[in-house]
Amino acid sequence: MHKAMVRRRREELPHPSELIVMLGQLRKEHIELRFMIERIEWAADGVERMVDVLAAANELRELKASIREFMEKLEQHAAWEEETLLPFINEYFRRSYNHRIDDSIWTMEKDHEMGRMYMEQFLRRVSEIDAHPNAGMVAEAVRCLLQGCVLLREHLRIEEQIVFPLAEGMLSGSSGLK
Repeated sequence: MHKAMVRRRREELPHPSELIVMLGQLRKEHIELRFMIERIEWAADGVERMVDVLAAANELRELKASIREFMEKLEQHAAWEEETLLPFINEYFRRSYNHRIDDSIWTMEKDHEMGRMYMEQFLRRVSEIDAHPNAGMVAEAVRCLLQGCVLLREHLRIEEQIVFPLAEGMLSGSSGLK
């Protein structure tokens, strides 16, 4: 009976080749997200150097569409992680790494949450700027945007530091997994 339960349980586990596909998707999405973050930071740096407050406010308004696109892509990525990648990681690794990885995952999730909050704060600040643009409001919006970028870049970095070493360990010892 025990062998049948183990075999059934092992058959329920995803195949290591699925992990390879997931890692490819994770890399691809992280490259896209990092590229978007770099473009946003570049634009924000340009706004920060502008002397004309009205021109800076206009640039921030135009940047809103890019931020919304980025946030949508980020949330799609997060949903994929929650639905596909993290359950896979939990299934394979929680038992052996226990709390050592829990703290890192908590930090990673908080960076994501805080980064998203700063991006949302940026969008609110830009809406406020529409009514009465001034240098202080522009600076605050740019600060929110850049802080969100820093946190989300850190989120991606920590995620890779967690997922890739765990996956490499699993794959290197996976010859007996089905």
